[in-house]
Amino acid sequence: MPVVEQRLIESERDIMKLDIIDWNRLNGSWANSFDALQTIASWFVHKAYYTVVKHDLRFAPNIDWPGWKHAGSHEYLGHLYWNDFYH
Repeated sequence: MPVVEQRLIESERDIMKLDIIDWNRLNGSWANSFDALQTIASWFVHKAYYTVVKHDLRFAPNIDWPGWKHAGSHEYLGHLYWNDFYH
């Protein structure tokens, strides 16, 4: 898998750039998205690295999986990750 980018998370901007948080799923736990971002940043900024790789999950063979129900395309993506992990 070719590495596209690898860096230390240095700010909230880095977290937002990754686009990996579903802000529609705060479930009332946070007063607003900014409070949630501040908490997430406290866990990761200057403590964690991220790696972006070029990899097509659709090439892994289809493997039976226990499945789960989720909104949007999350169920489909979860199955692709499952296939890739167990392949």
